[in-house]
Amino acid sequence: MRTLIIFGSYLAYIFILGSFLAYPLYELVQSIFPEGSYIAEKPFGKVANRGYMLVALLGFYPVWKGLKCNSKTDLGFDISKKGFYQEFRSGLIFGFFSLILLGILIVSLGIRPFENDATISMVIKAFFTVLPGAIILAFIEEIFFRGVLLNSMSRSLNAVKAILLTSFIFATIHFLRNKTDGVIVDPNWFSGFTYLKTTFVNYSDPKFIGSWLTLFSCSVFLSFLSLHHGNIARCVGVHAGWVLILGVVKKITDDDKNSPLDWMIGSYDKVTGYLAFIIISSICFFFWLIKYRTQKTKE
Repeated sequence: MRTLIIFGSYLAYIFILGSFLAYPLYELVQSIFPEGSYIAEKPFGKVANRGYMLVALLGFYPVWKGLKCNSKTDLGFDISKKGFYQEFRSGLIFGFFSLILLGILIVSLGIRPFENDATISMVIKAFFTVLPGAIILAFIEEIFFRGVLLNSMSRSLNAVKAILLTSFIFATIHFLRNKTDGVIVDPNWFSGFTYLKTTFVNYSDPKFIGSWLTLFSCSVFLSFLSLHHGNIARCVGVHAGWVLILGVVKKITDDDKNSPLDWMIGSYDKVTGYLAFIIISSICFFFWLIKYRTQKTKE
């Protein structure tokens, strides 16, 4: 209960302060960067999203201390540096190859065909462009969701409840963003709250739910890995591998709205969706089955 109260307060802090600061932050960006520049041309929603991230980052330390995360074990780093690297590498390879099937199916089924000028060099460039961001994102999210949140919940809840609750929060928070650039036409002090309200409209789209289910199943798998291994090393690797594949697929393919199978990918990022949910859920099931049988055999 303590974990839920602290985390609920943290979310309220992000939503309220982030929404309040969205407008002055937008105006600050407009005043600092020259008109017509890349950053000045960013729509209100993009600036608001960065504002929420900044507020979340500033409030992370109090949450960390409030949840009594006082050691590296509490953050999911109960492993040597050498061991962490080995586990991370194994996870990265697994994440990369386990999701290649999704990329192959998306292209072969004509859901997202290759760009007309796609080449091997373009694929390689996309790979190395996406890789650093994928690793950084995986580290940040795994420290917070699997390190801090899951470990805190595991102290008072059984493993299944902790995994499901963490996964629900993980998936929901990821999609509290609005992809419509024109949602705020004439920004004012209340625009941040208006923008926040419109993000919940995303959940009325059936295709969007496919993306939510994908993230939920991803989190279930990563949470199971974290609890099974006692650290987040392999989770970070798998997470980075998945993000890498998704990022590369987006860079080397085009969205085909006329495809009869377009419903299989979500409306949020046009990659994750019901097809990705089926693949990742299957991975979760077979991985759990193998681990469960192995554990039973040892007993």
